[in-house]
Amino acid sequence: MQKIFLLIALAFCACHKPSPPAGPSQHYLGIATIDRIIKINQAVRVFDSTTLSNIDSIDYFNPPANRIYEWSVTPECNSISYSGVYKHGRADIIFHCPGTYHINARIYDSLTHHLLATTHPVDVRVLPDTLLPVWPLQTGDTILIRPGRTDHWGIPATGLDFFTTKKYDYEFPATRLKLTVDTSHDPYTLIFTDSVYLTTFPFVARCDRTPEYGVKSNAMDTTYLPDFPRDVPVHLSVTWLGITCQGTITRVGDWYYIADWDNSSPVRIITR
Repeated sequence: MQKIFLLIALAFCACHKPSPPAGPSQHYLGIATIDRIIKINQAVRVFDSTTLSNIDSIDYFNPPANRIYEWSVTPECNSISYSGVYKHGRADIIFHCPGTYHINARIYDSLTHHLLATTHPVDVRVLPDTLLPVWPLQTGDTILIRPGRTDHWGIPATGLDFFTTKKYDYEFPATRLKLTVDTSHDPYTLIFTDSVYLTTFPFVARCDRTPEYGVKSNAMDTTYLPDFPRDVPVHLSVTWLGITCQGTITRVGDWYYIADWDNSSPVRIITR
């Protein structure tokens, strides 16, 4: 009888022997910035699409810290920058030298350091061109200014829309013109810098690129001045590419404007 109980106990222990740790699983990587063909100094956002599948979720923007990611790039390149929450599954990677690279990650438990998963690689091609945060206005460019009455934060205002006649890389609102505005005295003064700025640098937004070199478009922007009084000419001074032009703009009626302006100058007023 004792032998029977002993055999049953041994059989029970054998059936409930602890299982060996499971081998690492395979995760997939996604590229949130869409582009797989980028420029030097352009960032690409790579994430664990297996665990962070919903890019609108809280976990995507603030990934759980229970996993640690070790990223690797082949071929090896000493000129790579990692940022963002790359240790937890979402890496912003900037390449500073051209080439075609394979991106992988190894995923560990943050407490036990046990290897949980590896990833299928994603490829990124880096062109020899360099993405710049700012570039100069082209010689001979002209600025077009279109006034219009609008509501700005609940206050009536005169909006001035600006457009260049020459084209630049990428599109508004990723690219912006910059200017200083002074409405404290007569005439109102607008002074433009001599550059176009990529506000999303080091990223390029999805809608602002073609697969390789990016679109070109007229640079544009908008500024707001106090609401022009009806039928009273407002003096305006605009400096563009080092040239200052002056004239008047008058609001006629509620929504229309007329201008006394030399439209043969580098600054032109479009009225409506």
